[in-house]
Amino acid sequence: MDSRKISKTISHVLLIVGSIFMLFPFVWMFLTSLKTTSQATAIPPIIIPPEPQWINYKTLFESLPFFVLYKNTFVSTLIITMEQLLLCAFAAYAFARLDFPFKNLLFILILSVLMVPSQVFIIPQYVTIQKMGLLDSISALVIPNLFSAFGTFLLRQFFATLPKELEEAAYLDGCGRIGILFKIILPLSIPGLVSLSIFVILFGWNNLLW
Repeated sequence: MDSRKISKTISHVLLIVGSIFMLFPFVWMFLTSLKTTSQATAIPPIIIPPEPQWINYKTLFESLPFFVLYKNTFVSTLIITMEQLLLCAFAAYAFARLDFPFKNLLFILILSVLMVPSQVFIIPQYVTIQKMGLLDSISALVIPNLFSAFGTFLLRQFFATLPKELEEAAYLDGCGRIGILFKIILPLSIPGLVSLSIFVILFGWNNLLW
């Protein structure tokens, strides 16, 4: 067996072992869901339950509106992602291309939000949503997360790398700022938009604290 086949075999063995380690938590979680409480907390642990408790799933769906919770999470994540892409793109384009008073100062103030833990804003946001009368609604999940400093920073850095000559040519052809953004900047910034979408989706889906 030549060295190429040996290295290929070793790579496959390592990948298989790595896959087993990655799949084990999911298998263990599934097996635990079929145990009684005493079996799930037994020491030494019981790997395969002697009598699978399939009724646990029935109890779960009867005690919690599981599908409603998933629907709320999906809808709020979708809205947050779409709105952040739009609003962050507007803000990022303004900071990357437009000249207006105190631009750099405002950008620094926006970035300063990233240095503050999000938990600090929980109580003020809750009080604001309460006074708006939006508690226990999809709007309460969406409104505090419509804009992000990180998204503005990410897209601003991406827009700044695009050549200004493209915008100048479009401007000479009669295209306005909004048209330039939607017809030139955003189509050329798809990799940046996809990257931001991934971050926002992960944030929105895992935002269990809020």
